[in-house]
Amino acid sequence: MLKGLAILFIVFTAVGVLGFLANKVQLLSAKTKKKFRFYFFFFYGCFLVFSNAIVLYEQQYLNFAGIVGIFIGLSFIGIQIKEHKLKKRSC
Repeated sequence: MLKGLAILFIVFTAVGVLGFLANKVQLLSAKTKKKFRFYFFFFYGCFLVFSNAIVLYEQQYLNFAGIVGIFIGLSFIGIQIKEHKLKKRSC
């Protein structure tokens, strides 16, 4: 019972902190939001690739969900790099 309440408290605290940060991001300028969005999706793509690669490595066989996760992560990284290059070219 005590362990469940501790988990509940941790989850509520994490959601509260994320909500607070989301409200603070809305107050930033458009240029800062774009920069933040670029880094967020780039590192999220890296996280997806590495976490799914570890899952595939530990299971010793090809898992469809792991392969799809790696492709989604690579697509996030590719899209962010492509948008970043297009932005630099248009300036």
